[in-house]
This record gives sequence, C-alpha cells and structure tokens, in this order.
Amino acid sequence: MALILCTWKTQTKQTKVVIVILTIYLLALIAYFTWINQIISSRYASYFNLPIVLVAAMCLAQQHTQARGKGFSRGVQGCLAMQFGLACVVLITIFPVTRISEEREIKKVAAFIRAETASDARLALSEIGAVGLYSQRYIIDLFGLTDRATLAWHQQHGQPQSLAQFEQFLIARHATHYIDTAAQETLPTGRYLDFRQIGEFPVQRNIYVHGRWLRSQWRIYALTAK
Repeated sequence: MALILCTWKTQTKQTKVVIVILTIYLLALIAYFTWINQIISSRYASYFNLPIVLVAAMCLAQQHTQARGKGFSRGVQGCLAMQFGLACVVLITIFPVTRISEEREIKKVAAFIRAETASDARLALSEIGAVGLYSQRYIIDLFGLTDRATLAWHQQHGQPQSLAQFEQFLIARHATHYIDTAAQETLPTGRYLDFRQIGEFPVQRNIYVHGRWLRSQWRIYALTAK
C-alpha cells in the first residue's frame, strides 16, 4: 500500500487502471474469505499476497520504465504476465477447497460428544478449536499449542514415539477420551489403557493436499485404565 501511494502520481493512466482493478480483486478476496470464516486462516492467508505482489511489481516496473524513458520491456511484460497467470491459476485451483464447510461436519462430532460424554470429560485431540467450542468439554491439546501442561510434558519427555509413550502422556494429562482425527483401519491396542471406540465420523477438511481436499476419518475412544 505504501508503495502504491508513493508512486501513484508517477503511474500512467493504464497502470492506474490495472492497479485499481487489482485492488478491487484483493478486496473481493478479503470479502470472500471473511464470508466463509477463513479470513484469519493460515491455510489461505498467503494467497492474499498474489495480487499485492503483482501491484508492487507493476509499480516498480513503471518506475523502471520512466527512468529508462521507454515503455515496458518484453522482460517486464513477461514477468507481469507470468505473475498474473500464476495468481489466477492458484486461486482457481484452491476455490473448490474453500467451498467445503468442515465446520458443519465437526459440529456433528461435537454434538455426539456432548450427548455421549459426561460434562467433566477430558478430550485429547489435535484439532482443538471447533471441537472445544461446540462440545463444551475440556480439551487437551496434543501438541501443546494452547496447553501449558502438555507443553511441559513434551519438554520433559519429548514427543511420544510409540503407543505406550502416548498412553503415558494421556494418563499424565488425565484424559478420559481420545479423538483420532486421522484414523486408520487398525484399532489401537494399548498396554496401559483400553481404547474403546464409541463413535466414528467422516470429516472433509478444507485443506488442499495432493491436488484435492483432505478426507479424514475421526474416531472417538473412551479411555479406561487396564
């Protein structure tokens, strides 16, 4: 924005038109991601840079052109065209993924948890945000991003490298339930805990992986000591 303001008076009419179009394009992106509740998501925030970088490139190219006293060179034209093409390709590619509402499916998981667990249940899982909000249960963050006790355990013992070590972590954090958000066909057979499956849900994620959105299977376990 500072670059645009500083160089606005020196831009040609054609360049100003393109900058205005790209600014509208950026505002439309922000409005769209705000509407789908992804404006602060780290998954898509980097895509806002595409039109910004293109505008910055045009401003700098125009400054360079004026210094040379000539029009855009073929190299500058090629770079601008490539940046614009990449911006369009990336945004068109990710558009279908942004249309997936994982919140709707996670709400179903949370509703099941509220119905099938006690109010003092302690859920251990990695996808902490929406589940914690809608289930109204105590959440144990497996990675310690929002959980100081988990972080302290990891600092002392390191990341669990086996199911037995993971069980020790669950026991230390007094987990009553574990939600596996990337469940495989094989059910866990614990040494210290009994993993009793009480529910399973397919959850489509608005995460772009290998050219398509991520399909995951969430499995809910009740934990009891052996």
